[in-house]
Amino acid sequence: MNKPQVGDKLYLVEAGHRGADSGECTVTKVGRLYFEVHSETVYIRETRFKLDDWRQKTEYSVTYRLYQNEQTYRDQIEAHKWADLYRVTFGSHSRAKFTLDQYRQASKILGIEIPGGGD
Repeated sequence: MNKPQVGDKLYLVEAGHRGADSGECTVTKVGRLYFEVHSETVYIRETRFKLDDWRQKTEYSVTYRLYQNEQTYRDQIEAHKWADLYRVTFGSHSRAKFTLDQYRQASKILGIEIPGGGD
């Protein structure tokens, strides 16, 4: 991953199966070990990430995953929606490890769509 620069636009997705709390963020600080982002669209507005692997710096469970590319971000949001739909459809409480393409292929076979579209 590239080293972020102050002002770069990145994308946050809530970790876990929901992905409901997500959106664009802006790099506000870059230090030697960490960088900080700010977002007006997510619950935790300011958060830090490690420069070496872009994992959130936290003493608890990771709240957000960070993406550099908008399409990758959108794909993650869509995959979360497919997982939620399949979980409800099949009555499962754990998310299967399908790729986005596998979700899309299965939806065509099953004849189902994400309510409200894939975006």
